[in-house]
Amino acid sequence: MSSSASRPALGLDERLGYVQCRFCATILLVSVPCSGLLKMVAVQCGCCAGVLSVSVASPPPPPPPPSLRL
Repeated sequence: MSSSASRPALGLDERLGYVQCRFCATILLVSVPCSGLLKMVAVQCGCCAGVLSVSVASPPPPPPPPSLRL
């Protein structure tokens, strides 16, 4: 999943992301509870009814910036 965001201000402990259907190329908005972020979930496309298996694991954190030595 890409382009995710949390919405704790609304009382919703979930992550939103976009997934592209592999069958018809439709872009799907997917909402997954944060309690399920280390799992695979099934997503059904509303356009072609294709079922996708999507890993919703959080992406690894970016590497730290290199230290500058003078």
